[in-house]
Amino acid sequence: MKISRLIEILLTLLSRETVSATEFAMRFEVSKKTIYRDVESLNLAGIPVYLKQGRYGGLTLENSYKLDKHLLSTNDLQNILLALSSVHQQISNDKITATLEKISSMIVQENQQIFFDWQGNMTAHDELRDLTQCLADAIQNYQRVGFSYIDAAGNESQREVEPTNIFFKVDHWYLHAYDDSRKAFRNFKLSRMMNVKVLKLHFEAREVPKVDIVKDDFLQATPLFKVKIVFDKSLREKVVDWLGQKEIIRKDNQNFEITITLPLKETSFRQILSLGNKAKIIADSPFEKAFRDYLSALVEHYPTSL
Repeated sequence: MKISRLIEILLTLLSRETVSATEFAMRFEVSKKTIYRDVESLNLAGIPVYLKQGRYGGLTLENSYKLDKHLLSTNDLQNILLALSSVHQQISNDKITATLEKISSMIVQENQQIFFDWQGNMTAHDELRDLTQCLADAIQNYQRVGFSYIDAAGNESQREVEPTNIFFKVDHWYLHAYDDSRKAFRNFKLSRMMNVKVLKLHFEAREVPKVDIVKDDFLQATPLFKVKIVFDKSLREKVVDWLGQKEIIRKDNQNFEITITLPLKETSFRQILSLGNKAKIIADSPFEKAFRDYLSALVEHYPTSL
C-alpha cells in the first residue's frame, strides 16, 4: 500500500505545482504525519520533494525533476492528452487518471498550452473543439485574441487579451489570458465568449503566475448535502446508470431508495427532475427546501389560465 501511495504522490506532484499534505491525507485516508513520512521516503530515494511555505504553499517537486519525453514532442503529448480525455469521459477510473497525470507531467510546463484538472465531466462538441484549437494556435503564435464576453449577470463587454493557457476545471473550459482592460491575468469561461477572433497583432510572452490557474479557491466551494431519494422500481435502471447500484436499497415491492451526496446547485436539481414524477426527496433538509424553491420558481413561469 505504501509503495502505491508513494507512486501516486509522485505522479500528482509531477502534474501539479503544489499539493497540500491535508489533500493527500484525505485522498489516502491517512494522517498528515504519514504523508510527511512518505515525503521523507521519497527524499531518501533521491526524489526532491519539499514543503513550500506561503498562502499557496504545500508539497512541491523540484522543477528540475522531469520525466524523459524521449521522442515525443510537446504537441504530440498534448494530442495524446486530448485523445485520452475523451476516453476518461466515458470510462473514468484510477488507472486512466494516473496515465493522464503522468503524460501531463511530461509536458514542459512553460510551453504548455492546455491544462487539465481531472474533475467533473469533460465534454467537447464540435464548436468547442474548433474554439479550443483556434485559441491553442493563437497561444502558440503569440497572437492577441478579441471577443465579446458575457459575465455571470448577463452583461456584455468587449475584450482584447493575450492568451496563455486553455484549461478544464470542474465541468467547464476556460481561457487564461492577460486582459489589457484590467491590467491583470483573468480566467474566461469559453461558453461565455462570443465572436472570437484571432488578431494579427502579436505580443511578447509575459511571466504567467501559475497560481492563478490552479489555486484551490479558483472556484468557490459548493455546499454538499446528503440527499435521500425514494424512486419507483421502473426507474432503477436509470438510477443505476447515474449513480451505480451499490447504494440502492429496496424499500418495498414497488420502491427503492438511495442516499447520495449532492452539491447545492441547479445541475443537481435538474438531475433529480430528470427522474420525473416517480421519484421524490424525503426528509427535511436545506437541500430539499432549496429544491422546493426551485420548483416554485419554475411553476411561476407557467401560471394557471383563468
